[in-house]
Amino acid sequence: MNAYESFACDFFLTENDPAMTFDDILEAVATRDESVTVWEQFEDTPPRDLVIQMRGMVIALENRFIVK
Repeated sequence: MNAYESFACDFFLTENDPAMTFDDILEAVATRDESVTVWEQFEDTPPRDLVIQMRGMVIALENRFIVK
């Protein structure tokens, strides 16, 4: 997992398995798997929307901080 993916996980989740890949974590969020714990502020966000927001954050960070 890269730094941007890790930041998104830390922002939206309170707990996740550090051995999981970002895609694994997104799948766990989408299926409401208990291997990840969504931060209380985002509990009521539909899982699909949460996955979109997490991916969007990663893309925004990459676009902002990776020199092209």
